[in-house]
Amino acid sequence: GDIAIAGSELDVSDIFAPDSRAEITVLTESSITSVLSLLDLPPLELLSGTELKADMADGRARLRTEITLDPVGEGESSGLSFEVTGQLLDTASDTLVQNRRLRARVLDVRVDADGIEIGGDGYLGRVPVSAVWSQGFEPENKGRSRIEGTAELSQRFIDEFRIDLPPGSVSGAGVVRIIVDMMGDGSPKFDLKSDLDGIGMRLRALGWSKPPARTGILEVRGHLGERASVDHLFIDASGLEATGVIEFAPGMKLEQARFERVAVDGWLNGQVTLTGRGAGLPPAVAVNGGMVDFRSAQLDLDGDGDGGGPLTLALDRLVVSDSVSLTSLVGEFSTGQELKGSFSALVNGRVPVKGTVSPVRSGTAIRLVSNRAGMALAELGLLRNARGGRMQVLLVPTGAKGVYEGRMNATGVQIVDAPVMTELLSAISVVGLLDLLSSGGITMSKIQAAFRLSPGRLTLYPSSAVGPSLGISLEGIHDIENGTLNMQGVISPVYFLNSIGRLFAPGDEGLFGFNFGLTGDAGNPRVTVNPVSILTPGLFRQLFRAPPPSVSR
Repeated sequence: GDIAIAGSELDVSDIFAPDSRAEITVLTESSITSVLSLLDLPPLELLSGTELKADMADGRARLRTEITLDPVGEGESSGLSFEVTGQLLDTASDTLVQNRRLRARVLDVRVDADGIEIGGDGYLGRVPVSAVWSQGFEPENKGRSRIEGTAELSQRFIDEFRIDLPPGSVSGAGVVRIIVDMMGDGSPKFDLKSDLDGIGMRLRALGWSKPPARTGILEVRGHLGERASVDHLFIDASGLEATGVIEFAPGMKLEQARFERVAVDGWLNGQVTLTGRGAGLPPAVAVNGGMVDFRSAQLDLDGDGDGGGPLTLALDRLVVSDSVSLTSLVGEFSTGQELKGSFSALVNGRVPVKGTVSPVRSGTAIRLVSNRAGMALAELGLLRNARGGRMQVLLVPTGAKGVYEGRMNATGVQIVDAPVMTELLSAISVVGLLDLLSSGGITMSKIQAAFRLSPGRLTLYPSSAVGPSLGISLEGIHDIENGTLNMQGVISPVYFLNSIGRLFAPGDEGLFGFNFGLTGDAGNPRVTVNPVSILTPGLFRQLFRAPPPSVSR
């Protein structure tokens, strides 16, 4: 192509001196292809030893080339030196960045014997960038070049590089610092870093989000190409800290993301794997090992139209309250517009239970079933020194963190070797029941309880346990945090006969019974009995009770 060279000069200080220096200034204006073709001719051979071609970009070039020719002696190397500076205008290239179109209004150019640099503001695809592309001319740099600069990190970035994330994962816009190393025969390497300022982020499956105004740390390193990969990902932002790797299927579709550690707002600490399920579908989530604290979990599982993928848990520990944990938990759940599923676990590492979770208006309810009801009730803090039986417990969230309203039903539970029960029976002089308690235990045919479980406190609403030989009603507060009791109730001995008059008594209390109270240290509470209350039919027994403890907390 034609190259305009008006204004170019050749300057020789002394044309008669054999050692005179020649200085050539070439001012050129042409297409980028034309001037690169010229500069690739001897003696400059600008593109020799590189993978670049003269037609690597479309656009116009305005360049100033300074060439110095020093005299050299016989056998000496060439005394040529040069420097090219100028601008590329309205540039477009499909080859500088593999599989991406680079566009810029103005790019600055600098070339010397060491290498070439082209830089400025433009667009990589639809993403705004400000970067410098460089390549050295040394033999070891053949086929190697680097892009270094910044780009907009936004949904446009996600779309341009076809990163398969659920809708709404990224909002706003920030800046990411980029280094891309073209490796010749190998796939390009990239290194991204950002402080995430201005970028909103959301991982719905983990109930986590970052507002745009908060900053953080994002580091990503990996390879580009047909099978792109992220070999290192680290993020620390808004209570989320994660370290992992990501594998992509062809077309930058998520294949699998494996995070060796994910910590979210203190309620999750474990290993998380996200597995792609195809275009438009949210990934499947697996949490392996580690701990989940259900008291403070902020899962965003309300139906908002985008749904969620399947969730598999294999946890070391799921904390339900200060005193109750489910260990060795294995479960499978769906998280579409609501969380539901089933699981199995050990209560406090001892008692096997099975359970389900299901949606309610205030969140996610938990239902537990066990064929070892006595031990489970003891671990749940509802009934100590119990054995056997079958039970079902329902925990319904109130909307406050870690606070549940609960109901419990159990059958066939035996109470054995219970110090508080021993003291209570001793106080009312029921010798036969004491013998049962110390031998095979006292059987409770039916137990019904209603309670509120909150961090540090169990509030027991009026509840009852009845059997052929004994009936008990109980209500009050177990302050788990301080290890104290403040409870009261009624004990009705010989319940099988006594219960004939329960039409005249509240709840499951017998016609005749003793009012009692449990106060002080939960491990060794003080037992008080009102002997006069035995003379009062159940209908009037409330007259002998103190007002029930406050259950507002």
